[in-house]
Formats: sequence, C-alpha cells, structure tokens
Amino acid sequence: MSKYEFHVHGMHCNSCVLVIEDKLQAVSGVQNIKVDLSQKRVFITGDLGEEIETVINELNKLIAE
Repeated sequence: MSKYEFHVHGMHCNSCVLVIEDKLQAVSGVQNIKVDLSQKRVFITGDLGEEIETVINELNKLIAE
C-alpha cells in the first residue's frame, strides 16, 4: 500500500472537502482519504497503480468547477 499527497490550490471550504472525498473514494484502489482544508492538501492511502492519473484528473476537474 502506498501513500500519496496532493496540494490542491483551489480548495476553500468544507463543501470542497466533502466533494473531493466523495469523488476520490470511487476511484479503484483508494483505501483511505484525508483532506486537510487548512493546508489545502489531500492524503490518499491505497494501491492506485495507473489510477493515479484518474485521481489527478478528478482533482483538476473538481478545482476547475
């Protein structure tokens, strides 16, 4: 199991946190998600393999909304 950390610049409220958790939980291989709003970081534990691209794409889409 690997650990991943992403800095998410556009995250600014608790609604963002809930949406990010919901969308990323659906990605295959994700075991655990922790979103830190104050540091604007997303921590993921899991075996993502090629799904890492899906995670990055989802984060980009969510922040663009």
